[in-house]
Amino acid sequence: MFINRLEVSKQVCLQSGNNMRGIDVFIKRMLMLCYRENSKHSQSLRHISALQTQSGALLSIF
Repeated sequence: MFINRLEVSKQVCLQSGNNMRGIDVFIKRMLMLCYRENSKHSQSLRHISALQTQSGALLSIF
C-alpha cells in the first residue's frame, strides 16, 4: 500500500508542467510519507531502500 500511494504521487508530480518542480514536490512527498508511515528508524531505512528501488534515478539528485 505504501509503495502504491508513492507511485501515484510520483505520476501526478511528473505529469505537472515543470518537471524539475514536479521532482522536487515528489521527493518532499516521498519523505513526508516515509516519516508518517514509520515510527521506528530501522523501518524508515527499509522503506527508503524500497523507495530507491522504486523511484530509481530521482533519488540520485541528493
